[in-house]
Amino acid sequence: MSENKKSAVEIDEKELSSNVFRSYNYVGTKETVAYLFNDWSNAFNINGYSQRYIWDVVKIDFGISAIVGLFTGAWDIINDTFISAIVDNTRTRIGKFRPYLVLFQIPMTLIGLLYWFLPYFFPGTPGTHIPKLIFYFAFSVLTETAGTFTGVARSGYMSTITPNPNERVRLITLAELLTGYMGEDVPGYVFGFMYDMITTGRWKLQLRTIFMGMGVGCALISSAFTFWFFLQSDERVPQSLERPDLKAGFKAIVTNYPVLLI
Repeated sequence: MSENKKSAVEIDEKELSSNVFRSYNYVGTKETVAYLFNDWSNAFNINGYSQRYIWDVVKIDFGISAIVGLFTGAWDIINDTFISAIVDNTRTRIGKFRPYLVLFQIPMTLIGLLYWFLPYFFPGTPGTHIPKLIFYFAFSVLTETAGTFTGVARSGYMSTITPNPNERVRLITLAELLTGYMGEDVPGYVFGFMYDMITTGRWKLQLRTIFMGMGVGCALISSAFTFWFFLQSDERVPQSLERPDLKAGFKAIVTNYPVLLI
């Protein structure tokens, strides 16, 4: 095992205390490149046209889609609480966050591809077609729930790949500087051009064809780079095996920071 890539098991408390504020690099070059491509893949999509897709191609009634959006938004607020608790209490041999990121990635990508095939499942149906609405509603709730699991795990995971805060700053800075030049916005530009060519009648193609092609292609590419990063990286900050004492924590807040409760 290389010196600059150590697992959480090999990093004891003494090493953490001696290296955490020094320039020791835990993340190697290969993992850094994977991190950059993971950050790049998060914006490699055509999600900016998702509402156009729902209204113009899938043909979901505008009022119904708004109601579904309100419901999933409320559900997102509700499930954040208990899903965060589930993730926080997870203890496995491969880490706290990695199970949700590695094991959810492939099945959720495959399920997400169904989104771009909706016009083929329900061709020529009106905006109030009941089976289509049921499928759309169930799909929205499922992806929202799974997205919360992966979102919470992803946020926590990024803080555990290195115990050195200076190295975390380096990775975030590199991502902010470089991923914009790596073409993360290219799908949006290309799709915008194709969309205009079809809607103005210059190209004799169906909108559902380019939505399906671009949507599936971007999803597969993005998922591949994200999965590659999860396989290349490690959780290097050991997680406590003991569950936090919520009563003691609340008592400490009341004692030391009473102003927060006003």
